Amino acid sequence: MTATQERAQFVAKDMADYARKVPADFMVDSSSLRRVLAAKEDSSVHTKTVSRVMEFLDRFDEDDVEIVKRRGTRRVVFSPRLVERLRRLGTQSQTAEVDRARENRSVVIGST
Repeated sequence: MTATQERAQFVAKDMADYARKVPADFMVDSSSLRRVLAAKEDSSVHTKTVSRVMEFLDRFDEDDVEIVKRRGTRRVVFSPRLVERLRRLGTQSQTAEVDRARENRSVVIGST
């Protein structure tokens, strides 16, 4: 997986948490996306990196994602259907992580 794909996956999995609800869809603007990516990277994020992630998200699901420009700001708009699907996937992966942690707790390493 490329760095851009990893970043896009990071953004997508929690999209429901930080996308703003707009009349018919959900939206995240480039500055909000930059903050999310900066939190992941623990450093500043270049404008080109934000653009590449936005473009990858747009290609990810052409029917449910659209890049628009309003008042000079690029925004990624997600359909409610996609946000709900991502929310369910995020919940499933969190449940799987908890289950794995429970399984690992019962394993005794190096016992004699």
